[in-house]
Amino acid sequence: MNNLQAVQLDMLKTFWEICDRLELHPYLISGSALGAVKYRGFVPWDDDVDVALIRPEYERFLQEAPALLPDALFLQNARTDPAFAQLYSKLRKNATSFVEERAAHLPIHHGVFIDLFPLDSMPSGRLAAWKALTRVRLCRIRLLCAFGAGDKRKERLLRRFGRMLGWHRHTERCIRRTEAAITQTPFSCTGRWCCYGNWRVRSDCSPAAQYGEGAPAVFEGLQVRIPAQYETYLSQRYGDWRADLPPEQRHGRRAQIDLRSDHWWRKP
Repeated sequence: MNNLQAVQLDMLKTFWEICDRLELHPYLISGSALGAVKYRGFVPWDDDVDVALIRPEYERFLQEAPALLPDALFLQNARTDPAFAQLYSKLRKNATSFVEERAAHLPIHHGVFIDLFPLDSMPSGRLAAWKALTRVRLCRIRLLCAFGAGDKRKERLLRRFGRMLGWHRHTERCIRRTEAAITQTPFSCTGRWCCYGNWRVRSDCSPAAQYGEGAPAVFEGLQVRIPAQYETYLSQRYGDWRADLPPEQRHGRRAQIDLRSDHWWRKP
């Protein structure tokens, strides 16, 4: 475990303690769930932590957790940091910096973070589900315009077109409308759940039973929960997740990281 991961682990412990205090039931998901199963901790080259709460508990956390958070942490989303162009939240550590290359120009808090995703119910009908996914994809295209140019030609063209239309100036409104649309479906503990905040939306839609009550796991000595059917969950997301990645793919995101930064964020 490197120094960055040690800071993120400390943040994860604080998050889990607050969830226990509020009687919420988080899941460790995505690469963090993979790390818990395969390494009992961080994937060695990973540089973030992914957690999720079902939508009703996610909204409770956003409402009640800020009063319980230590001064060193900031709960970031489009409601608390309007230039933040994502459909989920981050828990950021003050007086540090983790400046992702594509978001470096955004006037947002750039501290070291862990990701917090809401899990939403998908509409039951096929057409309604398609409409929900399409709406999220369109929002994603608009949000893409707020970020720096990517490596893919298609992304660069979409970004250039969207910025000509001014989409990058209205990310908060886009997020607000999209959240209102996807939460029109009443949350249910059955059916299908979707992590709309993830960029790979389709691979993050699965039967609610895949998450269920969760399965106990250990992450760097911390007792956590991961999706109950974690083998199916990981296979859906990563394919042959038991195989090791080739060396050229063992890297984190492109970012400038400073764990003792003088950078201090203030709302614009």
